[in-house]
Amino acid sequence: MDRARVLIVDDDASMLPLMRHHLEADGHDVVAAEDGAVALRLALEQHFDLFLLDVMVPRISGFEDFDDATEGGATAHVNKPFDPIRLMELVREHIAARPEPA
Repeated sequence: MDRARVLIVDDDASMLPLMRHHLEADGHDVVAAEDGAVALRLALEQHFDLFLLDVMVPRISGFEDFDDATEGGATAHVNKPFDPIRLMELVREHIAARPEPA
């Protein structure tokens, strides 16, 4: 399995440790933010292979602003409450599908 650097963004304090636990258990490096502005700054300053973004976070207007600013492309969504097994399946699928570095 490929290791990825993942930014998780959620203002629900109970969600961050849960997502972090599952991602780190799967071998990924995780950075977390509870605030949209902090997440956007991190996304612009650092390289991440994947963003897991709550669309309702403070200080950013939904995922469109984040997506536009990071030149990303949302390719999947997961509704809350989420099934951790399904979340990790989606993460693995997206990591496997990422382009090889040049």
